[in-house]
Amino acid sequence: MAELRTRPANLHEQIDRPTIDRARQFERAAVESILDRCLSPLYEMCFALTGSAQQAETLTRQTLLKGLDALADFYGRETDFRTWLMRSAAKSAALRHSSEQGLRQSLSQLTAAEYELVALRVFAGLSTEELAPNLSSRQTVLRAQLLNALRLLAGDRSSAPAPWRGLDLRGFDAAVDRVVAGEVPELAAASVVEPTDVLARLRTVTSLRRVPRAELSVATRDQLHHELLAVAEERRVHWVQGHQGRLKVPGMEQRRRAPRPSRGILTMSVGLVLAVLVGTTLAVVSSFADPDSLLYSLKRLGESALVAVTPDAVSRAELEVKLSQTREREAEDMASRGKGELAVQAVRDRISLLQAAGQDLSGSAPGASRWRQARNQFINAAGAPLDQVERDLEVTGQPQAAEQVRQIDVDWVRQQQSLRQSLAQPAPTPSAPPRTGG
Repeated sequence: MAELRTRPANLHEQIDRPTIDRARQFERAAVESILDRCLSPLYEMCFALTGSAQQAETLTRQTLLKGLDALADFYGRETDFRTWLMRSAAKSAALRHSSEQGLRQSLSQLTAAEYELVALRVFAGLSTEELAPNLSSRQTVLRAQLLNALRLLAGDRSSAPAPWRGLDLRGFDAAVDRVVAGEVPELAAASVVEPTDVLARLRTVTSLRRVPRAELSVATRDQLHHELLAVAEERRVHWVQGHQGRLKVPGMEQRRRAPRPSRGILTMSVGLVLAVLVGTTLAVVSSFADPDSLLYSLKRLGESALVAVTPDAVSRAELEVKLSQTREREAEDMASRGKGELAVQAVRDRISLLQAAGQDLSGSAPGASRWRQARNQFINAAGAPLDQVERDLEVTGQPQAAEQVRQIDVDWVRQQQSLRQSLAQPAPTPSAPPRTGG
């Protein structure tokens, strides 16, 4: 029988930078260290969301395998990787509609962004301060979104959603943390002024915390450890093979004879190198520029230069997919700031990059493992929902921009059909538009 727990698992054990760096090379000790810190809290959150030990185990395994794939491109803070894992599991759980009566079924009625936020704040015990940079949103917006989601879970639509501007929800946010940690709602709500229905909302948090959750059994832990370390060991072999240099006989210098390049080839090579350097420099100098920054055009110019000088179609597609994910994060950020026009433009730019990536992959010879990996990255990026952008635009009073984003997303789902056919992938199923409160 599942054990009822009143406190979230400890998510504050540090994963230091050297461990992340070594895990990128799939060193066994580093991967094992990450598993020791993340496996139990990840499983417990998955069980709370699904109510099934089998589903929780499957979801935990899939999330950690995705984490091994993501390590190669992960350069955030150490604690961000643990948050990334929890967020990935919450996203996957949001796609599993529960038939169980009660709060789990109510959770499935939320939008993906609302579901994810409730899971991370209440079940994973992550603070708004931790989540804001990882969700590319401001704390004020996340507090308002959580308040709205808790109202919807309780079936209280009379006061949802309330405009977040002018409300100071910091006290409410701190009270949620206290209730998640085990404090009774009445005590936590005593000093909170806004919102006026704070006690009812904190009682909803308590109800969520009472959803049964099970600790990871020793047998399941050992099995997951064994499976994931075996996968890491296999990838370690491939990593070593891909990074080892040419073997040399000690004491003998290899002589290299190469024809002297012609002036045309030399000139083209120098030009290519200069273009790469210029593009890289521009991208690095302005890499942190937002769409509302004066340096943003410089950032986009640098990105275009890097795409233009990437001759291999598969590598170019991989770059375009990464840039599309950057546009998606920018859209979320602009939406959370109430800048609807910039959010819509970032969404359009994201679609353009994904279209280019799909065409590059369609024009390449399929079958190679590298091509399949790039294809899978494209499919995952292309199918990412824009619920977060739409919800932020609605919460910040930009309904027209939210509708534009929704229509762009619907059109993009239709456009994907031919691209996916050329890549031998089934067309995506259009998702229902997110609900608005009230």
